[in-house]
This record gives sequence, C-alpha cells and structure tokens, in this order.
Amino acid sequence: MLFRSGAAVCVDYATRAEEAERTVALVEAAGGRAFAYRADVADAAAVDAMVAETVRRYGRLDIVVNNAAITDAHRDWTEVTEEEWDRALAVNLKGCFLTTKAAYPHLLSGGHGRVINIASVTFLTGQGRLLDYVASKGGMIGFTRTLARDVGKDGITVNAITPRSE
Repeated sequence: MLFRSGAAVCVDYATRAEEAERTVALVEAAGGRAFAYRADVADAAAVDAMVAETVRRYGRLDIVVNNAAITDAHRDWTEVTEEEWDRALAVNLKGCFLTTKAAYPHLLSGGHGRVINIASVTFLTGQGRLLDYVASKGGMIGFTRTLARDVGKDGITVNAITPRSE
C-alpha cells in the first residue's frame, strides 16, 4: 500500500482492464493517485511508453514493482508447449528486465530508487505442474540478486518478495 505513503501509482495491465480500474478506484478512494495503463511487459516499446507516461503524469519515478506473471500450463511439464514456455518467461522474467531497464534512468536521476520484484516461494519449494512459472520466478531471484549488486552503488535497492499462495 505504497500509495498510503504518498506514492502515485501506475497500474499496468495487459488483458484485465476491469481489475486494473478497480485497483485505481481503491487507491483513489483511499486518497491516493493512480491511473491504469495497458502494456504488455514483454514488449520493450510498450514498457518504454508506460514508463514515459508515468513520468509525464507524476514528474518522476522512484519505485518499480515487477508483479506481472502468467502461467498457461497447470499440467504435466511434458505437455507444456514451446509457445507457452516462451510466453511465461517473456512476461514473468523478460518483463521484469524490460521494466527495470526502462525505469533505471529515472531511478538514477533521483539519486535513489527501489525495485521490488514479486517472485514466488515456489522457486524454493518446487511445485508440480507449474514448470514454466517456477523456472521464471527462479530467474527473477537471480536477476534480483545480481541487479542489487550492480545498482546498489547508485543508491538503488533491489529486493524480491516471495509470497506463498495457499
């Protein structure tokens, strides 16, 4: 609930406009500022446009939360298609990279910044029938650890949260 501390929020979505608008309404009802923006995080041009619009609206960008995730599989790993595998890694891992890369100059110009990656405890525990998802979240953990070392000197912190779904 970063908006309760004054953060203005861009709620990105690829396919669920109603859910994004509900989130915006909740933020605004609580006194915060937010807008919804449609962007496929696996598309660099779309991500660049989203970041540019966020900075245009709010004047700066201080925090990035990489939360986009999909899995189309939920079945035996031998049945996962190459297209499903590629799409899951494109959204869940490449999207994290592209969004952080687009935001980085703005985080850097502020002399500080935060990158928060929503990973998954499934990387640590494993979970059957979700190979694409779990592999991508494991990649996100490695991304987080390495990026933290690379940008810490710039005053930017990078962390991952590994929620457990029950």
